[in-house]
Amino acid sequence: MSPLPLPSHVHYELLLQLLEQQTAFAASQQPQLRDQVNQLIYSLRKALTQQKQIEKTCDQFRVPVEYRWSINLLEQDSEPNRTSTREPILGFTQETNLEANLEANLEVDQDSEKSELGGVH
Repeated sequence: MSPLPLPSHVHYELLLQLLEQQTAFAASQQPQLRDQVNQLIYSLRKALTQQKQIEKTCDQFRVPVEYRWSINLLEQDSEPNRTSTREPILGFTQETNLEANLEANLEVDQDSEKSELGGVH
């Protein structure tokens, strides 16, 4: 059976960090806006929990899971008359790879924030 494509967990984690650390703070003075941001955070947490339930079901039925980082596909067409096969640019199946990439993305975000602030932290 072909793998079930699912979003990488890092997509949820990065969105949650942005919403919790920056958006919620910026919206804290507006009660209605703050409530909407909190609802969005709740929805994302629920979506991640539901995805983890899908992953457990896949494990039970021995359905492979392919974590995707993008909907963009890489053409793998080396022969002109051959039907092209498409594979994801990045697809990880191990949680350790996801965690390593999350840390790398956080470092890039922190570096870009420092450069925007002129090196001041």
